[in-house]
Amino acid sequence: MKIHLNLPTSNTSGNLGMGLLAQRTISYLTENEHIDKSIQKGFMEKISGRVEHTESLSEVIQDAKNNGKPIVTTWLDLQNAYGTVPHNLIQFALDWYHVPDHIRKMIFNYYDESYIYVKTKE
Repeated sequence: MKIHLNLPTSNTSGNLGMGLLAQRTISYLTENEHIDKSIQKGFMEKISGRVEHTESLSEVIQDAKNNGKPIVTTWLDLQNAYGTVPHNLIQFALDWYHVPDHIRKMIFNYYDESYIYVKTKE
């Protein structure tokens, strides 16, 4: 039996809608001071600082190396966060930062209702 996965190569309307929702959610969180822009740099429009953070980290690592100091770093890769982080945890975080209920429901439903199907000759 040969299995074919029918997956759209891109969901333009979904990507556009979720992109707009993401921008508006970030604006909401920023305007209501739920995001500390001195710390959060990634995914923030018109805010540079990723180079600043990378340079600061490099300096700390180099200092530890030069002076024989122990150092612990943690790398988080949330590229596909909704695929790997439990949905309830993301919902908790959105609730914690006072994202309106109707926005949380839209985000949850978008991912909860996404699915694929398998089509076979039989």
